Amino acid sequence: MSTVVVKRSPRAPGPEAPEGRIELAEPPVLGEPATADFSSVLVYLPMALGVGAMTMMFTVGARSPSTYMMSGMMGVAMMSMGLGQIGRRGAERKRRMRAERR
Repeated sequence: MSTVVVKRSPRAPGPEAPEGRIELAEPPVLGEPATADFSSVLVYLPMALGVGAMTMMFTVGARSPSTYMMSGMMGVAMMSMGLGQIGRRGAERKRRMRAERR
């Protein structure tokens, strides 16, 4: 093993401290919080549809046309929840922007 000795140069001086009075800007005013509207309530509708489909699926044991209907309900519920979340982001952004403008 070998040891390498490193010599550092002297530390550079820091910046000059400002003298006198420093003016600070006041923080921006926060906008009003956006209120929930009817679209927020509609988020729960696909979830209820999915719960109903799962309940029917477990109560009906045999293969029947209703089993396929319940599978379709689950697919529709899943797709509508996904689309609802995509649409909700844009609506939430618009609601927040309107609140800030007020």
